[in-house]
Amino acid sequence: MLVKSEPNAMRLSTSLTLVCLFLGFTANAVVAQSLVSPPENAKILVSGSTGVLLEWPGSSKGTFFVQVYAGQVAAVEQEVTGTSVIVPLRAGLGYQWKVSAMTAGGYQPVVPSRNFQVLADSEFVFPGRDGVSPSRSSRRSNYGAPGSLGTSGPNLTATLHRVGPYITLDITGAPITKNFVITPGASPITLISRGGRGGDGNPGQPGQDAAFDYQTGYIYPAESGGPGGDAGDGGTGGSLTAVGGDTSLDPRTYLNLVSQGGQPGQPGEGGLGGRSVPIPSQWLGRQLPQGYGYGNTYIIANGRPGRPGRPGRVGPNGQVFVR
Repeated sequence: MLVKSEPNAMRLSTSLTLVCLFLGFTANAVVAQSLVSPPENAKILVSGSTGVLLEWPGSSKGTFFVQVYAGQVAAVEQEVTGTSVIVPLRAGLGYQWKVSAMTAGGYQPVVPSRNFQVLADSEFVFPGRDGVSPSRSSRRSNYGAPGSLGTSGPNLTATLHRVGPYITLDITGAPITKNFVITPGASPITLISRGGRGGDGNPGQPGQDAAFDYQTGYIYPAESGGPGGDAGDGGTGGSLTAVGGDTSLDPRTYLNLVSQGGQPGQPGEGGLGGRSVPIPSQWLGRQLPQGYGYGNTYIIANGRPGRPGRPGRVGPNGQVFVR
């Protein structure tokens, strides 16, 4: 029985060895990936910092060759002692980077080609929709049509997590989802939820011109202009909530949260008064509307201009929460 069991025991021992090697390789790969910064495909906010921090696994006394490219153009090709370097890079571009260990046998890949994007933004504004300005007023009324109210700014949640030396920033709030990475040393990021601007009021309709019927002597006085349309009020600022995903994170260190009411629209101007008309002197004996005489002609006064619309109001601010 012992002789027959030897092959099975050897196979079992070999299998266990392979499993251990595989698990060890997998664990090393996971550890190695966790030591690589920034995260793959990160949108890195660098405003106020000295550059982008690159980190990789390896010996702190080792020599490595770092390459950073913007498309086909080399932005950085540098030998580095240790496992990190800060590289100043132009904002607004996407980059690819990789790291190789410099050994006696040549270059040994440490970090395969990875991607990130550099952004210089220090402020993000998320507005509500602007109010509507009517295309025209209805002639059935001489009033200018009012502008509509701006909509409220979106309600946003900003969640922060620490990933190595970086801070991830996830902004959510339908229909908005944005993900960023804040590089070490960057200035605080300002997030603004702003109400939409109110719509503009339409101008009032012009008054009808004065008219004179030469056959009947009937007089039609000039009409006053119609009132301008009221301006739409600005929308309410949305609420913002900052959440520190780790207990060691104070969101106020990395974020400025601002809820702003929207600006009002412009009120419509009053409509022009109707124009005057001269009346022949032979009709002066009749009862005429208010006017003034000039030589042998009596002139009806112009119509009064309409009043402008009511100014709009700035929308109220929303609430800000830090958790």
